[in-house]
Amino acid sequence: MKSYLEGFVIAVFTIVSTIFFLGFFLSSSSPSNGSFTNIEPKIEGDDFIIDTGLGSEKLRVVNLVPRDSLQDTPAKKTWRILWYNIPFYLVPYVKNFQAKTCKNKKSNCLLTTDIKQFNMSDVVVFTHTSIPRRPPLKRKSQIWCFNSLETRAITQHPSNLWKDKFEWIMSYRRDADIVRPYGKIFKKHLHGVQKNYTELFRQKTKFGVWMSSHCPVPSRRKAYIEELQKYVSVDTYGTCGKQKCGTRTNAISDCLKTLSKEHKFYFSFENNICRDYTTEKLFNLYVHNLNIIPVINGPPQASQYLPKGTYLNTMDFSSPKALAETLQKIGSNETLYLQYLREKDKYFALGEMEVFGESMCNVCEKLDQLGGKQIPTKPDFWEYQYKKEC
Repeated sequence: MKSYLEGFVIAVFTIVSTIFFLGFFLSSSSPSNGSFTNIEPKIEGDDFIIDTGLGSEKLRVVNLVPRDSLQDTPAKKTWRILWYNIPFYLVPYVKNFQAKTCKNKKSNCLLTTDIKQFNMSDVVVFTHTSIPRRPPLKRKSQIWCFNSLETRAITQHPSNLWKDKFEWIMSYRRDADIVRPYGKIFKKHLHGVQKNYTELFRQKTKFGVWMSSHCPVPSRRKAYIEELQKYVSVDTYGTCGKQKCGTRTNAISDCLKTLSKEHKFYFSFENNICRDYTTEKLFNLYVHNLNIIPVINGPPQASQYLPKGTYLNTMDFSSPKALAETLQKIGSNETLYLQYLREKDKYFALGEMEVFGESMCNVCEKLDQLGGKQIPTKPDFWEYQYKKEC
């Protein structure tokens, strides 16, 4: 038995040794056209060329993707902004909004009016005129925004259940979390406005015009106009005036276009004199480049966002009589009047729809900056917004 095992071990050892030496002998020889050697991938353009070592024969592997490009590219974050019970007049603004126009490239900005998307929305905007009586159940990571472009006298106060529910406030005011004014004025890069200014002045056979549909307002603008009429001619239109001029609209009207050709001054008087409160009454004159000089009734900060030398402010005068004297001086002097008109033509304005889109882009940019971090709500949003300001 022992000799049998010894013989078996010797046989196995002999076979293994033979295979080993045979392999060593074959690998050390120099084959003329045997096994592949020197396999080196060489990248040329987007292709890989593999040199197989068989003379001039090469194998081109097409459409191979380099390893680096196989790594996942991080997808852009999408922020969803829900306009809850959106007012009908804002629906076209949402439809017109295109996130691709946002300068911010870090994320996608999506607007929706579908309340069914409430739980998946990052920001929910509640407008003062359509806010529910009771707040819905809030998702932990959501930001709620109170929206009003009106002054305190006009803004509808929600129930106390909403007192501490808002992180942000959207307003025309420049100190708001989300700034959304009625318009924004910019200086033109080119001043090449081709107009026959002398002819424009010649066509202006009437002095001033005022249009309004709300009469008893905090600013007492009707009383100011009536006092002004003692010294200069002011045609009045609308509910507060003596003449009618078509249907009232926030957009530019044919009536206003006609009046701006005939009159020298347009009295853009607001219902409240509050910080930063300037509405489409003024901005439309710049948006549509109307040939008329605006006269505003405030606010005192108007010079911080309206271009100097393009308008007059009643707050810069001690009385309606003092304003009338200045208007007469400007209106009777072609050179002086056209100086204002030429200066105004150096500027253009974005209207409400464009400013709306810009403010939505700002919302998404703020969300990028927060990076998902929670922020505290305002303990009393109404007190925060209106305690010291109207």
